[in-house]
Amino acid sequence: MSARRAERSFKPRYPAWLTLPSFAYYAIFLLGPMAILVAFSLATQRGFGSLSYGFDLSQYRLIANPVYFTIFERTLVMASVGSLVTIAVGYPVAYWMLAT
Repeated sequence: MSARRAERSFKPRYPAWLTLPSFAYYAIFLLGPMAILVAFSLATQRGFGSLSYGFDLSQYRLIANPVYFTIFERTLVMASVGSLVTIAVGYPVAYWMLAT
């Protein structure tokens, strides 16, 4: 005869209010700065150093400029090369550290 295994429950065994500090941290340090970025991206520049807040999508028309595509492409290439060089140097060094 086999013993019955207890049913596994995925219901949390803690009160839900204990997640509030982590949600507050998330809201303050991730969603807050993202909201600021969205507000700045939709603002209109008025002169040097002053902004007029509102809903203006004219800044997003600059994305289609070919200069920005070139800059984005170069940035991706430099990030890829940097990552590959880091991996190429890091793995042998880590192996050497582990072996000694």
